[in-house]
Amino acid sequence: EVDNEGGVESIASKIYQRLKQEKSFLVILDDVCEVIDLDDVGVPQPKDHAGSNVIITCRSLDVCRQMKTDTDMNVSTLDEDESWQLFVKNAGDVANRVDIEPLAMDIARECGGLPLAITVIATSMRGKSRVELWEDALKSLRMSEPYDAHVIQKVYKIIKLSLDNLESRDIELSTYRQSKEAL
Repeated sequence: EVDNEGGVESIASKIYQRLKQEKSFLVILDDVCEVIDLDDVGVPQPKDHAGSNVIITCRSLDVCRQMKTDTDMNVSTLDEDESWQLFVKNAGDVANRVDIEPLAMDIARECGGLPLAITVIATSMRGKSRVELWEDALKSLRMSEPYDAHVIQKVYKIIKLSLDNLESRDIELSTYRQSKEAL
Protein backbone atom coordinates (compact mmCIF):
# COMPACT_ATOMS: atom_id res chain seq x y z
CA GLU A 1 0.00 0.00 0.00
CA VAL A 2 1.38 3.38 -1.03
CA ASP A 3 0.16 6.46 0.77
CA ASN A 4 0.81 10.09 0.00
CA GLU A 5 2.97 10.50 3.08
CA GLY A 6 6.69 10.54 2.55
CA GLY A 7 8.64 11.62 -0.46
CA VAL A 8 9.20 10.19 -3.88
CA GLU A 9 12.00 8.01 -2.53
CA SER A 10 9.64 6.45 0.01
CA ILE A 11 7.05 5.66 -2.64
CA ALA A 12 9.70 4.31 -5.01
CA SER A 13 11.03 2.10 -2.22
CA LYS A 14 7.56 0.67 -1.56
CA ILE A 15 7.03 -0.01 -5.26
CA TYR A 16 10.42 -1.72 -5.49
CA GLN A 17 9.78 -3.89 -2.43
CA ARG A 18 6.38 -4.94 -3.75
CA LEU A 19 7.60 -5.80 -7.25
CA LYS A 20 10.61 -7.74 -5.92
CA GLN A 21 8.18 -10.05 -4.09
CA GLU A 22 6.53 -11.08 -7.35
CA LYS A 23 7.64 -14.00 -9.50
CA SER A 24 7.23 -11.74 -12.52
CA PHE A 25 5.65 -8.38 -13.24
CA LEU A 26 4.47 -6.15 -16.05
CA VAL A 27 4.76 -2.39 -15.65
CA ILE A 28 3.26 -0.06 -18.24
CA LEU A 29 4.50 3.52 -18.35
CA ASP A 30 2.15 5.41 -20.64
CA ASP A 31 2.92 8.61 -22.56
CA VAL A 32 6.45 9.05 -21.25
CA CYS A 33 7.73 12.49 -22.27
CA GLU A 34 11.26 12.38 -20.89
CA VAL A 35 13.83 9.84 -19.81
CA ILE A 36 12.89 8.01 -16.62
CA ASP A 37 15.40 6.10 -14.53
CA LEU A 38 13.48 2.96 -13.55
CA ASP A 39 15.50 2.69 -10.33
CA ASP A 40 14.38 6.19 -9.31
CA VAL A 41 10.70 5.21 -9.53
CA GLY A 42 11.15 1.83 -7.87
CA VAL A 43 10.90 -0.47 -10.88
CA PRO A 44 13.42 -3.32 -10.81
CA GLN A 45 15.29 -3.92 -14.04
CA PRO A 46 13.34 -6.58 -15.98
CA LYS A 47 16.59 -8.30 -17.01
CA ASP A 48 17.29 -8.93 -13.31
CA HIS A 49 13.77 -10.30 -12.72
CA ALA A 50 13.07 -13.22 -15.09
CA GLY A 51 9.76 -13.12 -16.94
CA SER A 52 9.15 -9.46 -16.18
CA ASN A 53 8.61 -6.64 -18.64
CA VAL A 54 8.31 -2.88 -18.75
CA ILE A 55 6.31 -1.39 -21.61
CA ILE A 56 6.84 2.27 -22.37
CA THR A 57 4.62 4.28 -24.69
CA CYS A 58 6.27 7.40 -25.95
CA ARG A 59 6.01 9.83 -28.85
CA SER A 60 9.78 10.31 -28.99
CA LEU A 61 12.07 7.61 -30.32
CA ASP A 62 14.98 9.54 -28.78
CA VAL A 63 13.53 9.09 -25.29
CA CYS A 64 13.15 5.36 -25.93
CA ARG A 65 16.73 5.08 -27.14
CA GLN A 66 18.06 7.01 -24.14
CA MET A 67 16.16 4.61 -21.88
CA LYS A 68 17.88 1.74 -23.73
CA THR A 69 14.70 -0.05 -24.72
CA ASP A 70 15.13 -3.50 -26.23
CA THR A 71 12.42 -3.29 -28.88
CA ASP A 72 10.94 -0.24 -30.56
CA MET A 73 7.54 -0.51 -32.22
CA ASN A 74 6.20 2.26 -34.38
CA VAL A 75 2.43 2.63 -34.22
CA SER A 76 1.34 4.48 -37.31
CA THR A 77 -1.71 6.63 -37.87
CA LEU A 78 -4.69 5.61 -39.98
CA ASP A 79 -4.54 6.14 -43.73
CA GLU A 80 -7.08 8.40 -45.44
CA ASP A 81 -9.58 5.61 -46.22
CA GLU A 82 -9.42 4.16 -42.70
CA SER A 83 -9.79 7.65 -41.26
CA TRP A 84 -12.86 8.32 -43.39
CA GLN A 85 -14.50 5.01 -42.45
CA LEU A 86 -13.96 5.70 -38.75
CA PHE A 87 -15.23 9.26 -39.16
CA VAL A 88 -18.47 8.15 -40.85
CA LYS A 89 -18.98 5.40 -38.29
CA ASN A 90 -18.92 8.01 -35.51
CA ALA A 91 -20.55 10.98 -37.27
CA GLY A 92 -23.36 8.94 -38.79
CA ASP A 93 -25.17 9.29 -42.11
CA VAL A 94 -25.05 13.08 -42.00
CA ALA A 95 -21.36 12.91 -43.02
CA ASN A 96 -22.37 11.33 -46.35
CA ARG A 97 -24.84 14.06 -47.31
CA VAL A 98 -23.88 15.65 -50.63
CA ASP A 99 -23.60 19.15 -49.13
CA ILE A 100 -21.65 18.01 -46.06
CA GLU A 101 -19.41 15.19 -47.31
CA PRO A 102 -16.62 17.41 -48.75
CA LEU A 103 -16.43 19.32 -45.47
CA ALA A 104 -16.57 16.12 -43.43
CA MET A 105 -13.74 14.62 -45.49
CA ASP A 106 -11.62 17.73 -44.92
CA ILE A 107 -12.33 17.58 -41.18
CA ALA A 108 -11.35 13.90 -41.13
CA ARG A 109 -8.07 14.79 -42.90
CA GLU A 110 -7.37 17.54 -40.36
CA CYS A 111 -7.45 14.87 -37.64
CA GLY A 112 -4.19 13.55 -39.07
CA GLY A 113 -5.09 9.87 -38.91
CA LEU A 114 -5.34 9.91 -35.10
CA PRO A 115 -8.15 7.51 -34.11
CA LEU A 116 -9.02 9.28 -30.86
CA ALA A 117 -9.14 12.66 -32.60
CA ILE A 118 -11.34 11.29 -35.39
CA THR A 119 -13.70 9.65 -32.92
CA VAL A 120 -14.03 12.73 -30.71
CA ILE A 121 -14.58 15.17 -33.58
CA ALA A 122 -16.89 12.91 -35.58
CA THR A 123 -19.00 12.18 -32.52
CA SER A 124 -19.23 15.89 -31.74
CA MET A 125 -20.55 16.49 -35.29
CA ARG A 126 -23.04 13.61 -35.18
CA GLY A 127 -26.55 14.76 -36.03
CA LYS A 128 -25.47 18.26 -37.03
CA SER A 129 -27.17 18.87 -40.36
CA ARG A 130 -26.46 22.57 -40.87
CA VAL A 131 -23.63 23.11 -43.36
CA GLU A 132 -22.54 26.22 -41.45
CA LEU A 133 -21.69 24.10 -38.41
CA TRP A 134 -19.45 21.88 -40.52
CA GLU A 135 -17.80 24.92 -42.12
CA ASP A 136 -17.20 26.42 -38.67
CA ALA A 137 -15.73 23.15 -37.40
CA LEU A 138 -13.33 22.93 -40.33
CA LYS A 139 -12.34 26.58 -39.99
CA SER A 140 -11.77 26.14 -36.26
CA LEU A 141 -9.55 23.11 -36.82
CA ARG A 142 -7.48 24.92 -39.44
CA MET A 143 -7.05 28.06 -37.32
CA SER A 144 -6.23 26.37 -34.02
CA GLU A 145 -2.69 26.61 -32.74
CA PRO A 146 -1.19 25.18 -29.59
CA TYR A 147 -0.38 27.71 -26.88
CA ASP A 148 2.45 25.55 -25.58
CA ALA A 149 5.37 24.34 -27.68
CA HIS A 150 5.17 20.92 -25.99
CA VAL A 151 1.60 20.32 -27.12
CA ILE A 152 1.32 18.45 -30.38
CA GLN A 153 -0.51 20.73 -32.78
CA LYS A 154 -2.94 18.20 -34.21
CA VAL A 155 -4.05 16.95 -30.81
CA TYR A 156 -4.52 20.51 -29.54
CA LYS A 157 -6.71 21.37 -32.54
CA ILE A 158 -8.90 18.34 -31.91
CA ILE A 159 -9.37 19.11 -28.23
CA LYS A 160 -10.14 22.76 -28.97
CA LEU A 161 -12.80 21.92 -31.54
CA SER A 162 -14.34 19.36 -29.22
CA LEU A 163 -14.60 21.97 -26.46
CA ASP A 164 -15.90 24.58 -28.90
CA ASN A 165 -18.62 22.15 -29.96
CA LEU A 166 -19.89 21.62 -26.43
CA GLU A 167 -23.29 23.17 -26.33
CA SER A 168 -23.91 25.71 -23.58
CA ARG A 169 -26.52 23.36 -22.11
CA ASP A 170 -23.82 20.69 -21.67
CA ILE A 171 -21.57 23.20 -19.93
CA GLU A 172 -24.40 24.41 -17.68
CA LEU A 173 -25.32 20.82 -16.79
CA SER A 174 -21.71 20.00 -16.00
CA THR A 175 -21.37 23.12 -13.84
CA TYR A 176 -24.64 22.28 -12.08
CA ARG A 177 -23.45 18.74 -11.33
CA GLN A 178 -20.13 20.00 -9.99
CA SER A 179 -21.77 22.56 -7.72
CA LYS A 180 -24.32 19.99 -6.51
CA GLU A 181 -21.53 17.51 -5.72
CA ALA A 182 -19.73 20.18 -3.70
CA LEU A 183 -22.70 20.47 -1.34
